Amino acid sequence: MSDALSRLFSIEGKAAIVTGGSRGIGRMIATGFVEAGARVYISSRSAEACDEVATELSKIGTCVAVPAHLGTMEGAEHLASTVADREPALHILVNNAGAIWEEPIDEYSDAAFDKLWDINVRAVFRLTKLLLPQLRAAATPADPARIVNVGSIDALRPPLFETYAYSASKAGEHMLSQHLALRLATDHITVNVIAPGPFDSRMTRSTLGTEEGRRELLSHVPLARAGTPDEAAGVAIFLASPAAAFITGAIIPLDGGIARQFTDRVDAVPPGAWENRAPCEGWVARDVVGHLVEWVPYFFSNYAGLSLATGPSVDDDPAAAWHALDRSLRAALADLDVAARQFDMRGQRYRIDAAIDMFCTGDILVHTWDVARATGLDETLDPDEVHHMYTGMLPYDDMLRASGQYGPRVDVPDDADEQTKLIAFTGRHP
Repeated sequence: MSDALSRLFSIEGKAAIVTGGSRGIGRMIATGFVEAGARVYISSRSAEACDEVATELSKIGTCVAVPAHLGTMEGAEHLASTVADREPALHILVNNAGAIWEEPIDEYSDAAFDKLWDINVRAVFRLTKLLLPQLRAAATPADPARIVNVGSIDALRPPLFETYAYSASKAGEHMLSQHLALRLATDHITVNVIAPGPFDSRMTRSTLGTEEGRRELLSHVPLARAGTPDEAAGVAIFLASPAAAFITGAIIPLDGGIARQFTDRVDAVPPGAWENRAPCEGWVARDVVGHLVEWVPYFFSNYAGLSLATGPSVDDDPAAAWHALDRSLRAALADLDVAARQFDMRGQRYRIDAAIDMFCTGDILVHTWDVARATGLDETLDPDEVHHMYTGMLPYDDMLRASGQYGPRVDVPDDADEQTKLIAFTGRHP
């Protein structure tokens, strides 16, 4: 590792706990930590599985098994005291152990909420509290101690499956993490969340383990695949490294792009709100989706000879119509041959993947705001995308205005935020 990379990303010599470290994402993170030179303590309910993984990882570094049932106070106290006896200063705590419960809504058990609250929320708080003396001992203003909680993308958008207690408890874990981040900042302890999407693990075996389930689940992932062990470990190492010393309270989706802004807004439109007046003159919220569903397939069919599959009518189901187009665009990007195909338009040559980015992304970004404004949803847009679009459009102000694509620019104060300036630039009243 070069001096610069070592300075920014090294966790060598640090003491870390990874709960649920004998399988799944926990094992992926534990492996990455051991390979990066940390002293790692893994815990799980199964002593046999814990010992087996620790033995394997000890061939490449330091890994110690501490079997414990963290859904109980006794288990948490055993893990905390065992590690404290060996490590008076704990640099990294990864709360990964968790549970899921799937059942049809008419049969969904109250016991699911009790069990998942205990494991996915209460156990995170309990172990964190017990290990605070060791975390404080390791923490400095320049190099805080780190808590990394493994939440879920299902806490950021409604899941596809009937896992009601899981999504609710993971949302609770996310808020608990942000609350802890605020409280522990004065102790120089950062608290961040990784919100994974689909990874191959025992927890996802019922879906990713079958061809049909895998196809269905991954059809909702823009990158069209499951995550890899290195990708899980990489985000955790980053959050534990010097490079992330100034990050706390963050929730990082590790999901292949599932948490897309426009899709999230479309899925969240309240019943009856599709007829609400939109910022575009003469449009209602339904028309915003209709515009995209109409022009995007026409554009790629007319110029690139690419046929995009269509779904239900926007009149019947705007959300389903958008999802059908979204899946078609992602399928085009996932097929390397299709993505690299070139076409000519108005004297310029474009690749299909570049054309999707150039012509679709900005339009979808602004229409995300349109849908949110029309239906009373969160209007906040991704600041990086806003900056990219706004600064890229400024040099072409006269051309864009002359094309009729946007109405007259709306005046806003010079010190307005960049999103406000972008919305005003497109002729909308922010």
